[in-house]
Amino acid sequence: MVIGLSFIICHLSFTPAGAQTFTQRIQQQHAGEGKLVIHHDATIDELVNGKPEQRRTQQPIANNRRNQDRTDQRHQDPPQQRQEEERQQEQTQPTDSVITSPRRTRKAMGYRIQAFTGNDSRRDQQKAVQVKATLRQLFPQHQVYVSYQHPRWLCRMGDFASYADAQAVLSEVRQSGYESATVVRARVNLPY
Repeated sequence: MVIGLSFIICHLSFTPAGAQTFTQRIQQQHAGEGKLVIHHDATIDELVNGKPEQRRTQQPIANNRRNQDRTDQRHQDPPQQRQEEERQQEQTQPTDSVITSPRRTRKAMGYRIQAFTGNDSRRDQQKAVQVKATLRQLFPQHQVYVSYQHPRWLCRMGDFASYADAQAVLSEVRQSGYESATVVRARVNLPY
């Protein structure tokens, strides 16, 4: 008890009055905020705040409340202003590809055009990737997917909500050289 008390007195005498440790700063109570109490060992204190001799040489870190307030205000902006900011960001971003996927999609049952089905071999995997590249060039408005479903490689195109939509594009795919292409039911990404 006496040793612990003398340690605390000694520690307080070496710590400058204006300097605060990290744990002391986060335990401060501000108006409108809750109270935080930390119970920890001295080794944890040294790990988080550094050793006492290191703390004397370091400058206290300024509380960055102003930036936090700006962040909070941005999250409280009206939806119209946020939408305008998003539009401006979209306009400034470079467009590298022709495919523009919607910002928000949902998974749902729909249809895709299956243009290639291969075996469980590296050659068929490469062939599926080649078919994907060709379909992306021919149909840049549709997403193309290569997947492995044991025991075969598949190349599928599009995210169609209805069978009729998929059937309309299927005739174009068949005319471009993929006569064995078919419409299959699959889990697709549909825009909101």
